[in-house]
Amino acid sequence: MCGTPVGASSEINSLNFSYLSGIHMTAADPDFPDRRIASELAGRVIQLEHIWSQVHDPMPEAEAEKLLREVFTDKASQDFLTGILQK
Repeated sequence: MCGTPVGASSEINSLNFSYLSGIHMTAADPDFPDRRIASELAGRVIQLEHIWSQVHDPMPEAEAEKLLREVFTDKASQDFLTGILQK
């Protein structure tokens, strides 16, 4: 976010996640009039959990390098990876 102080972005994301979770809990109530909304919100909460994990629990560098080398197996890709991973 432009103009957001360092650290505030994380706090905003936490609040957004909490807010969406609260809305989902409300919509998941059996007396809530539109059951489709609960299902949609449940999916959004799962997406946010995955995004949160990707941002705040990044893959270790050794694991990332191993994965890159497993996926890009041709010689040109391996040479390229060697060049960028040594930097």
